[in-house]
Amino acid sequence: RMLAAKPDVILLDEPFSALDSHLKWQIEMETTRFLEQYKGSILFVSHSRDEIYRLCHTIAVISDGKIEEICDKNEMFAAPRTLAASKLTGCKNHSRAEKTGAYEIRATDWGCILKTAVPVEDHIQYVGIRAHYLEISENDEGENQMPVEISRIIEDPFGVMVVVKNPE
Repeated sequence: RMLAAKPDVILLDEPFSALDSHLKWQIEMETTRFLEQYKGSILFVSHSRDEIYRLCHTIAVISDGKIEEICDKNEMFAAPRTLAASKLTGCKNHSRAEKTGAYEIRATDWGCILKTAVPVEDHIQYVGIRAHYLEISENDEGENQMPVEISRIIEDPFGVMVVVKNPE
């Protein structure tokens, strides 16, 4: 019915949220085919980073009722510029941070100094590290390391999550 009016804009507000995973995937594939052909604008609202990545080209992150960041999806997932954007894109490891050099920060919650590959912005407040970039090691030599204790190991059908904590 909505499409019969030939709207200029379509709002899809969490269109897959109440579906089981199999049905969700089928409906998403059908929706994707439609969206590729639709000539108007589409506002897609979701809390699912996977849906957002698959279906959107430009992403706006809203936090506390305000738009914090708008950018291309690849840019957003590669280098989110706000804490809310980092969380939305799936990063679970965050620390407050302060700049200590052109390519160096102090992760205050983790009690360590981190070297960066890109220049550190003067107004940095947080640092986030995605889990797939972390490695547990017995070797205590080198940069970007901090002591941790394993507090829990969680298995799911296709992987294992290791939860660590700072021993301090």
